[in-house]
Amino acid sequence: MRTTIGASAADGSKAYSLGGVVYNWTTEKVKTIDQHNAPGLLIFDFANQTLTNSTDDGGYFASIWNGPDQTLSLAGGMVFAPPFGTQGAFIVIGGQSNNSGEVKHYWDNITVLDPSTGSWYSQEATGAVPSTDDRVNCFVGAQDDELETFDIFVYGGFKDIPGGDTYYVLSLPSFRWFASDVVSMPRRRSMTCTATSNGQMIMVGGLDPDQPSTINDPQNWQASNDPWTQGIGVFDMTKLQYKNKYDASAVAYASPDVVQRYYQSNTLVIFAIFECLLLILTAAVKPRITAKS
Repeated sequence: MRTTIGASAADGSKAYSLGGVVYNWTTEKVKTIDQHNAPGLLIFDFANQTLTNSTDDGGYFASIWNGPDQTLSLAGGMVFAPPFGTQGAFIVIGGQSNNSGEVKHYWDNITVLDPSTGSWYSQEATGAVPSTDDRVNCFVGAQDDELETFDIFVYGGFKDIPGGDTYYVLSLPSFRWFASDVVSMPRRRSMTCTATSNGQMIMVGGLDPDQPSTINDPQNWQASNDPWTQGIGVFDMTKLQYKNKYDASAVAYASPDVVQRYYQSNTLVIFAIFECLLLILTAAVKPRITAKS
């Protein structure tokens, strides 16, 4: 069985895949286009080359797709955060699940997996929480060694401002969302992206959501010239702005000013679950943030 539109990430020794769907375009034995949510957590061990399917998937988190009309394609993202826990932590955000007709969204409720114990935690997020949209986003994480925080950037397909896209940043350990409106023409979704150690996000390809298309008709990029050279975009995650090219000599990542100002003037978030607080406080890198009385 092959899944699509799931959330996945790796910690260097194992890869984890959560959610997604199967239908007749991914799996031959499925005879219809109707979606079938894929339960469980897939774990692939790089050293042993073994694949495990765990039924413990942190509840009923899954990604959903509604078929060829693309009226709903909400895929969650998973990012590995090395600073937290004894072996790091996997942060799962976005996406949607449907359990017996009950629909649940995950932008304001963050799922945390501790790989050292297999334990799942749920934490409410605050701030500029993204609105649910029918787009596929990309997710990358970056660590600020000076502030000792970990920021997760989410981009792709949000329609909050005319003629541009919104970059959202979920900062840990505060579990607070920040938003920055960045003009990007054309807007895009379904691209791939990765973060470099020197604070740059590299994005490749993607689709223009403003171009008319159907699932059986590839989008015509000739009708909308891609402003990114060779389809590759570079974004400065500290300054929250696009760059003309990749800068190999750029300094190490630092959180954007809006994130730094928040930590300088606010106390740490009160966690919803006591075990989640312990997970953060046992971080290999502990926050040096002075709580404000």
